[in-house]
Amino acid sequence: GNYTIAPDRSRAVQNWDVAICVALIYTALVTPAEVGFIHDRNKKTIQYYWAFFACTQIVNLVFIFDVGLQFFLHYQDAQGTWIRNHRRIIKHYLYGSFCIDFVSSIPYGALTLAFPAVGNAQALRLLRLLRLAKLLRIIRSSRLVNRYRADMSVSYGVVQLVGFVLLAVLFCHWMACVWGFVGHFQVSNSEDFPHNSWMGAFEGNDVEGNPWYKWNIRNPKHQYVIALYFSIMTLTTVGYGDVLAT
Repeated sequence: GNYTIAPDRSRAVQNWDVAICVALIYTALVTPAEVGFIHDRNKKTIQYYWAFFACTQIVNLVFIFDVGLQFFLHYQDAQGTWIRNHRRIIKHYLYGSFCIDFVSSIPYGALTLAFPAVGNAQALRLLRLLRLAKLLRIIRSSRLVNRYRADMSVSYGVVQLVGFVLLAVLFCHWMACVWGFVGHFQVSNSEDFPHNSWMGAFEGNDVEGNPWYKWNIRNPKHQYVIALYFSIMTLTTVGYGDVLAT
């Protein structure tokens, strides 16, 4: 149709797919870390991580724009034929991946900042967990792979090997983020420190007043490094290393 776009012929759509890939990588890495380690949403935290929050909102805008773009892109049917009828394109998207794309495009983090009156700890945890809905966008990567699979000259074995390595690294990262979220789960206020979780073991001083560890466990960056170490040790060995699961 006159109002549809052929992704196999449009250079702009191919460039847009590159932007989507970057946004998907950012989402797969940053969103779980945000949920697991950045719990204090006050103005001081936002000022410290201003670049992080700005990039997150840009990625949200990219995904929102992509939802609208999908209503105009040609798609391939089961026989590999490109469908160019605009009405069929809209129907295919609405009955296909629209719901997943729409839910994963909602800026839950911005909603948390827009409604600061939501002070209930359970409600804040729920909003944090809802941000994980953005991971549903990773399903979008399968559509991109299917679209360009014919142009790939890499063997199937190499693709499988690279995919396994990337999945293992990504799973270690996700497990670290889950471990960070578990550490913060017991506090009743987002500004409190979880002394009764595994993070509490990294606080305290010896008899001479010196800290037991050089790590600043109140720093989200240090929390992530320790949690990542725990996840790697748990997945690759039989012990927890120096981080105890308490």
